[in-house]
Amino acid sequence: MSITSAAVEKLLTAPTTSELSCAGARIIADFRLLALCARAGRDPVLELVHRNSCLTTAKAFIDLADTIGASWPENVTVARPCCPVVTHDEATIANMIDAARAGNREGFSAQIAGFVRHDRHDRLFERAAIYAALL
Repeated sequence: MSITSAAVEKLLTAPTTSELSCAGARIIADFRLLALCARAGRDPVLELVHRNSCLTTAKAFIDLADTIGASWPENVTVARPCCPVVTHDEATIANMIDAARAGNREGFSAQIAGFVRHDRHDRLFERAAIYAALL
C-alpha cells in the first residue's frame, strides 16, 4: 500500500468515541455540548460548569475552543452528542489534547501540521495544556 492510499484509507475510517482516551472523549463531549448550546442560543458556560463541576475548567475549555475556532481553516465539524463515530476534526482535537496532556509539543504540532498555520501552534498548545491539566 502506498503512502497516498494509506492516507486515504485513514480518512475513510473514522474512530469511535470508545477508542478515544478519557481526556479525548471529554473534550469531544464538551465540543458537542458547545455546538448544541450555540444552536439553541444558550450560554454554554452555564452548561459546561454544570457538566464539569468547575468554572475554571469551563472557562479553560471556552478559551481553547475560541482559539481552535480562530485557528482552524474552516468551521470545526462535530457530530451529534449521541453519535459514537467522531468526525475527523474531533479526532484531531482529541489527539491534540492527549499530546498536550502528555506535554508532547512535537506530537501536538504533528496532529495539525499542514492543516493549521505553524504560527498558531504555540497558542493552541498553551490553551490545550491549560485545559488538559484541569481534566
